[in-house]
Amino acid sequence: MTDAAPDPKRAHVPILEQIEDAKATLAHRYRSCSTRVRTGQMSQADADREIARARAIRNTLIVVAQHAPAFRAVLEAKRQRRIENDEIDAIRQHPAVQHVLAAFPDADVGLPLPAATEPARADPETATEDAAA
Repeated sequence: MTDAAPDPKRAHVPILEQIEDAKATLAHRYRSCSTRVRTGQMSQADADREIARARAIRNTLIVVAQHAPAFRAVLEAKRQRRIENDEIDAIRQHPAVQHVLAAFPDADVGLPLPAATEPARADPETATEDAAA
């Protein structure tokens, strides 16, 4: 089996590079649309629409970059919820669980909550010895 080289058309492009490219594209749109309007090849309304689309792309990328941690947190929470829902569905399909659910129609299947951890408490004997020393 050979390792194929990654397809450069599918390469990851960091968000900041995307923003810089969108800024350059917007600047190009301003120049090209202005020229096309001056030469009569494009109406001002069409030029305004093209520029607005390029500006919207740039602005969207900036918002995504500014809120990337929040987006990642939401996506991770959704991924975790899908995993948990798959686990719950698998549990529901178990014959013993189906028997219990049939016997208790109002019952529901869920994942166990994480165990609560209590703060560490000092050993009373050790604390007395430490205080005496």
